[in-house]
Amino acid sequence: NSNILQSLISIIIFFLSLSMLLYYGEQIWNNLTRPLSPRLFNAVEKMAEISINTIYALIIVQISAALISFLLAIPFFIFLGVDDPLLYATLIGLAMLVPLIGAQIIILFFTLYFLSLGDSGSGLITLFIGYPLLSGWIDFYYRPVMMGKRVAIHPVMMMIGIFAGVPFMGFVGFIIGPVLVALAVTAYKIHANEGETSKNRS
Repeated sequence: NSNILQSLISIIIFFLSLSMLLYYGEQIWNNLTRPLSPRLFNAVEKMAEISINTIYALIIVQISAALISFLLAIPFFIFLGVDDPLLYATLIGLAMLVPLIGAQIIILFFTLYFLSLGDSGSGLITLFIGYPLLSGWIDFYYRPVMMGKRVAIHPVMMMIGIFAGVPFMGFVGFIIGPVLVALAVTAYKIHANEGETSKNRS
């Protein structure tokens, strides 16, 4: 219960902070960047652009992943012969909105449900075929690849951001983790380019 309450508080704080930035973001940005030199301002502006692209990618990719999982789940559960395949598919799609663990928990629940009914065939199909089809490839391939394309960062780095962010920061870490990784990679690239420019000048 304490973990759930802590996660809810983190989500509320995150969205309140996001709302404040939407209202006062431009004013805060101007006040912070006014004293900066042109070269430093360009670097900060580039990092801000990467942060915006990363957050945008996370939201868009998350919704599209849920939609793909939902559409794949409909024929899958029709094949299994369940009473209401649309309901099962909807649960899978909604669970996919919860990063990393949502769909896995639902698929495990369906597997145990089929086994409890004595339908071991459907349970095994759900576990060994349903998981890779409805969740596995989306979590470990589609999400990181699509987010990596949007922010021009290697998919492995995006996965590191997701896996590191969620355990340490909860649900909010799903967004903050990849953003921090994207910023770190961008800062390294800027530093490397500056070093190369300095060498060429000398």
